[in-house]
This record gives sequence, C-alpha cells and structure tokens, in this order.
Amino acid sequence: MDRIHELVKRINPHIAISTYNDHKVDIVRNESNTKLTRPHPVWLYSSSENVKSVEDTWEDKLISNCCINAVDLQYRFMGVSKEEVSIRLYESIASGSGLDFCIIGVFDGYSDRRNFPSC
Repeated sequence: MDRIHELVKRINPHIAISTYNDHKVDIVRNESNTKLTRPHPVWLYSSSENVKSVEDTWEDKLISNCCINAVDLQYRFMGVSKEEVSIRLYESIASGSGLDFCIIGVFDGYSDRRNFPSC
C-alpha cells in the first residue's frame, strides 16, 4: 500500500484511494452483502452498523459502505431485492457514508437490472 499510495498521489494527489484496509487510504470501505450461508433472520441494519462502527475513527478518512447487488458470489448475476438495495443505500447515507453500489461484472449487458433505478 505504501508503494501504491506513493504512485497514485504522485500522478494526482486528488485521486482517492479506497480499500477495506485503513493504511494509506482516503476512504475506508466496508460492504453490505447477502452471503447465502449467513444465519437467518437477515440483519437489515448492516449498512448503518458498518458505517457507525468505524465513523469518527480517523479524522482524515471517509467511510464508504458498499451495497453489493449480487445475492452471493456464485449468483453474481442475480441481484438482491430492490427493497434491500434501497434500505442499504438509505442507511448508508443516513449514517454518513456516500452512495456505493457494486455489481460483479459490467453494467452493459448485466442480466439483472431491476435494482438500477434504486441507485
């Protein structure tokens, strides 16, 4: 991360670096997902919990919670419900995160586009 940070900031100091690690990044990232092996009931407050658990930890870093659209990695082209996407995104904003939505693949030709209007 030290070398990546040095290279990116040398190219343009305004480019934000974001990873799931806190070392040498501008944005600390977390995610809300629906891994199929998780116990039920589904925890609907994962977005707010992910943001609030690290908010105000660093003065110089932003927090971003990614709403993973895929049901699980094996079902990466099948999105979660539009209601779940909406809940995750609203919770993220309300808790202090920016909007962060992820699909696994590319938007062009993505087979399950039902959630795109929610974003």
